[in-house]
Amino acid sequence: EIVPAMRRLGFKSKGIYKTTRYFHYNGGIENNTDLDLISDCAALVTGKHPRRTGASLSDLNIFMKYGSPLSFNYGISRDFNLPGGAHQPDEYIDCKEFLDLTRVLAHFVARYCKLG
Repeated sequence: EIVPAMRRLGFKSKGIYKTTRYFHYNGGIENNTDLDLISDCAALVTGKHPRRTGASLSDLNIFMKYGSPLSFNYGISRDFNLPGGAHQPDEYIDCKEFLDLTRVLAHFVARYCKLG
């Protein structure tokens, strides 16, 4: 038993509860026009609209809880389990993908801010 062992060491607690890691559970706002805009910008640069999915294993939950429920992630899409995937020792992004992401974000900012 871990609780008696912790108490012997001077730890005080109200018990141990099973939880998931740190992630808060949040959902996006219905009809978020910013998602449509980033999708259109991605299609302009890459020729296709990105797939809309959940954002597990990202920091998006922090932005949604403490920032805006309109927050969203757009970025690198390599599978975490593949070599070079996020948080792998050999993590990388292809130069073409990096340039495409940069172009998409530049188009998004220009349109969002109505720069022309």
